[in-house]
Amino acid sequence: MHFSTLRIVLMLFRTCVLLGTMTTHAVVRSYSAPVQSAEAAPYMCQLRSMSIEPMKCQGVLVDTHAALFTRRCMAYFEKGDKVVVGPARVDGGLDDGDWIPVVWISIHETLDFAMALLDRPAKVAPVGILWDDLKPGAIATMRGWNPFNGDNASKIVLETSVQIMTNDQCTAKFNHSIANEVVCGDNDWFPDCASYVFGSLFANIGGNDFLVGIQSGFWCNSRPAFQIFSRLSAGRGFIEQFLCLAK
Repeated sequence: MHFSTLRIVLMLFRTCVLLGTMTTHAVVRSYSAPVQSAEAAPYMCQLRSMSIEPMKCQGVLVDTHAALFTRRCMAYFEKGDKVVVGPARVDGGLDDGDWIPVVWISIHETLDFAMALLDRPAKVAPVGILWDDLKPGAIATMRGWNPFNGDNASKIVLETSVQIMTNDQCTAKFNHSIANEVVCGDNDWFPDCASYVFGSLFANIGGNDFLVGIQSGFWCNSRPAFQIFSRLSAGRGFIEQFLCLAK
C-alpha cells in the first residue's frame, strides 16, 4: 500500500474510533431547581404515635385502607401506631389531618418498602400509582417535609423537581454502586443536608399525581447531593397484595 494511502486509512480509522467514543460516553447535563413551599397533598401521610410526639416516618396513601412507607423508617419506628392522612405540617396536632389507627404493619425483607393497613378507610382518595419507570431525562416532582431543619418554614410541605438519571450515570457521578431496585433523581441545587427534602417521587400526568418512588436514602458527602428512591416497579408484587387485601 502506498504511504499516502496508508496515511488516509489511518486518519479515517482514528476518526471512526473518536466518533464511536463520543457516541458511547454521552455527556450528563446537570439539572438544578430550587426547593419551594407547596400545598399539602391529601394523600401524604405521617406515621405518628401521639400528638405530643414528633413525626416518625412519612409515606403515601396508596389505598383507602393502606399507606406505603420505607422499610428503613418503619423498622426503626415500629412503635408508631397511627397514620395521619393529609396533614399540613410536621408534628401537627390532632386537628391537623385524619388520624387513623394502624391494625397491621408488614415490612419487606429486602426491598425498602413497608405497608401499614388502617383500621378504617381514609376520608380522601389515594394517590395514583405508576408502575412504569420514568425514562432517563424525565423531570419528576419530589414532595415532602424536612423535619431535620430547625427553620419553622420547613414544618410545611416542600417540593422541588429532579431529573431522572440512568443508574450508570448515577454510579459514575456519585462514585457509589446503585442497585437496580432504586433510581436517582439529580438536582444540583441542594447545597447540603439542611436543604434536602425528605419525600416521595411523583409524576404529573394530565394534571394528576402518580407515585413512582419513595425515598430510600441520601448522602451529603458529595456534590451534587443525590436523592435516591426505591422504584415502585421493583416492589409491585409486595405492594399489590395489600391493595387487594385492603379491598
